Amino acid sequence: MKILLGLLTLAIMTRAASALDSVADAKQCSEAALASYALTSAEPAEKIAEMAFRRCSDKWREAFDPVGREMDASPTLKEAQENCIKRLGPSSCPAPLPSIVVLMNAAQRTFQSDAVTKVFDIRAKVAGK
Repeated sequence: MKILLGLLTLAIMTRAASALDSVADAKQCSEAALASYALTSAEPAEKIAEMAFRRCSDKWREAFDPVGREMDASPTLKEAQENCIKRLGPSSCPAPLPSIVVLMNAAQRTFQSDAVTKVFDIRAKVAGK
């Protein structure tokens, strides 16, 4: 959850309302998929959480793409890479992953971590009725 909050903070600084709306839309999409999959699939909770995130990955990507582009265009990132190469050599400083990949991985880990518990809760409520 801390990672997602950090990403949301970054989104606020760059594209406040639009970014928050996009992230909220992606999260709502994944949570709806999560509830549906939890009720209809016998897959383990971890798999359900992964499927729910992936079901809405286009929305997550749209939400984080503007932020990722700004991060990739940052002169600080380029300077850090150049400094690494100067100090350690090119073989010790592989090119960084595109920021959208980092943001998507962090969002997926955060969503899935929270979603596993929700799957258990959903299934427990159904079993108790």
